[in-house]
Amino acid sequence: MSKLPDSQTLAGLVSNVTRTMCGVSFAPGDAMARGESICRRMAMIPLRGDPNVIVVVASDAQGSRTLGGKFFGRKPSDVTPQMADDAIAELLNMVAAQISTALGSTHQLGLPSQTTLPEIAADGGLRLDDAALLHSEGDIEIKTLREDMPHRVTPASAEVVRTIVAETGVFVVGRKLFDITNGWNGMHPYGTPIVVVTHSVPEDWVAAHPGAPFTFVTEGVERAIEVAREIAGDRNIGVNAGTIASQCLDLHLLDEVWLSLVPVVLGAGDPFFTGLGNAPFDLEGPLSIAPSGRVTHLRYRVRYAA
Repeated sequence: MSKLPDSQTLAGLVSNVTRTMCGVSFAPGDAMARGESICRRMAMIPLRGDPNVIVVVASDAQGSRTLGGKFFGRKPSDVTPQMADDAIAELLNMVAAQISTALGSTHQLGLPSQTTLPEIAADGGLRLDDAALLHSEGDIEIKTLREDMPHRVTPASAEVVRTIVAETGVFVVGRKLFDITNGWNGMHPYGTPIVVVTHSVPEDWVAAHPGAPFTFVTEGVERAIEVAREIAGDRNIGVNAGTIASQCLDLHLLDEVWLSLVPVVLGAGDPFFTGLGNAPFDLEGPLSIAPSGRVTHLRYRVRYAA
């Protein structure tokens, strides 16, 4: 008798297929914890074999619209309830096929049906050992200090962003990024203090933004990191990729490299690391892998030679 994979493994298995086909990820579902308000649109399909399994796909309102939009090439706001139901039904077949493959046995697919949490409860509920409950991940809005700059990301990406914001006490950036953003008009969207490495202090900008949490350092990257450490305390220091990160790596000041990998070839642009005088450097890991739709978040630790 085959054993049903744990929910996290199952969600990852299904997401590997659905991310490629329609850019949608799945996460383990917990009907009792999430409640009907979250698992609003649900579909179920029986897999008859050894063992018998009931597959349930659930999606909240936002997730349903996002899912429908991916399938039909429409804006989420234009997706009707019927379109969302059709998209969930299509995903249900993908999910059921992946579960059947994972079980390593031949299962017969039953007919899919729409359902709700109360209906499942009325039927006596679903035993955890014979049911696979997954929910599609809808976008989450991360509020910033700029009303014109909200972030809508998947739950996995939201967790990464929240970790960065919570653990980072200061960002160290170069003059190029500062000029491109105009110093974020005096306040980074996350409210994080900024240390700018520059050859000269932009006196006019400083006068126009009194009290802005920006520190300008003209003595180079090494001094900028010292200043940043005083500001950050026991929290992390974040540095922007390119020249600043490259100089920190050459000076053995960089502890980790965080990457967000997107499957797009731009054909040009600034290198992540450039002009390294002490290369090569070994990266240990990945320490973590966080797949999120068409983005994969990676963390590596820098290993310096003794």
